[in-house]
Amino acid sequence: MPVIDVIAQWGPRPNPIRASSVEAITSILQRFDIEKCILSATEGIRHDFVRGNERLAEAIDGEERLFGYATVNPNYVEASIGELRKYLYKEDFLGVVMHTSTLGIEIDAPEVKDCLNACRRYDKPILLYCYGDGEVRKLVAILEEFESLNFILAHMGGDAWENGMEVASDHFNLFLGPCTFHAARDHIKKAVEKIGDRRLVFGSDLTLINPAFVAGMVRDADLTVQQKERIFYRNAKELFGL
Repeated sequence: MPVIDVIAQWGPRPNPIRASSVEAITSILQRFDIEKCILSATEGIRHDFVRGNERLAEAIDGEERLFGYATVNPNYVEASIGELRKYLYKEDFLGVVMHTSTLGIEIDAPEVKDCLNACRRYDKPILLYCYGDGEVRKLVAILEEFESLNFILAHMGGDAWENGMEVASDHFNLFLGPCTFHAARDHIKKAVEKIGDRRLVFGSDLTLINPAFVAGMVRDADLTVQQKERIFYRNAKELFGL
């Protein structure tokens, strides 16, 4: 069964992960039959988002399997809007990533809204790293104000993954990426029961997490073959126009 991985990271990181090069990532994709992979730049998320986007663009140029997210940092609104203009017209940049939990800014902050308002013109999905009950609940206002945009909640909100499902059940512009550090029992099946099988997208969060970990959660879930195909492949294909 082919796979599209929509939550993945490229570049060196402080964790003891060796697969930080394009060649190493491509080898992982081949091993797990991952047809396409959409990457964020670790440098862009944690340090310099302008340089991270630039280096990611260079790394994925000409790579058939690899695509990118443009990283924005709401602490620098004008520079973030400039990055959107620079990258979202490129065919190999398929969306935007915003890591508010790492950046120390609340998901409903005015600066976040300024960046999202600029995203309206591009009509591309936005990957959010937004953790904890409080932040996931604040996401409701964002989903309603920016209902024309599609969002993916990485890790389903982390420890607040049940709240993530609740929010997604009422807001059809929120997709859930069930990558996780914890092999929660029936994690995937509960999400399908709550929101259906059309708004779950596979994301491994490689290179931090081995794709086999998250793929096993999907494969072992009590779901039909058609539902698993939707999560592994079809939903992402439709969402990103691949």
